[in-house]
Amino acid sequence: MTKRSLIAFLIFGSVFGIILGLFFNSIYATIVGFGIVLFAVYEKKESDNNEKDTFNNDANKEDDEEEKLFKYNLLVLLAEVMKADGNLKSRELDSVKSTIRRYYRSESEQKAALKQFQLILKTRNNIHDVCNFINDQLDDVGVTELFMELLAVAYADDDFNDKEKPVIKQIRNLLGISTQEYQRIYALFMKKRQDGYYRYKKTEQSKKSNGKQNESYDQTTRVITIKEQEAYNILGVSENTSDEEIKKAYRALAIMYHPDKVSSLGDEAVRQATESMKQINQAWNVVKEARGIK
Repeated sequence: MTKRSLIAFLIFGSVFGIILGLFFNSIYATIVGFGIVLFAVYEKKESDNNEKDTFNNDANKEDDEEEKLFKYNLLVLLAEVMKADGNLKSRELDSVKSTIRRYYRSESEQKAALKQFQLILKTRNNIHDVCNFINDQLDDVGVTELFMELLAVAYADDDFNDKEKPVIKQIRNLLGISTQEYQRIYALFMKKRQDGYYRYKKTEQSKKSNGKQNESYDQTTRVITIKEQEAYNILGVSENTSDEEIKKAYRALAIMYHPDKVSSLGDEAVRQATESMKQINQAWNVVKEARGIK
């Protein structure tokens, strides 16, 4: 007999006992019956709570596994971009290290990830399989944020050269990013890069953490300024697009970049999606003001 069946049996028996107690005017039978009912209700509540805890734990495990796979595949694609020009540049490696420090929380996780990345660099990887996995597991915002991380490495030395472009284009095509969508993502990336969203900065708080001098993302509040042409590019529209179409484009992006959609990929993915949404909101405000859209 399962626990749920036992509880149901106890409730049925106790209710029957209460009825008999009332019928025969036996206060003891009634008290015992009520006691059993209360016990059964308590056990049912505890059982439900345990089931809920088990469900939550299983969900958390799934999120952790999804986050691990996301990070691993990110490292694989970062390695492909870094190897593209046949020259492992120190500034590109520094950019990868910065990415690792943003996505991995503890120092031990960061060291393990860097060691894993170094092994990946020496391995021939099938990026078709990696991109297929990413397409299966991530929605649009997860894909675009990952892709912008690749652009961050390509631009680490301020030289997005002709050897890196074909690799980026191949990954872009495998991820199903159209030319028009790429232009929008590129505009958003360049604005975020300009504002320092792909860099780490040492802060006093991080220096005091555990007595160690760790790096942490600089959370200094920035005043976002976007020019009108930049705003159109970030929204993925042109100055000839109608007001109604621009509104539709903005609403679609607002839904797409909701941080909850990447919550299973870790805190850094959420932060990047949040910063992207800030830029998109600012772009919308610029265009709305310029056009007098109500």
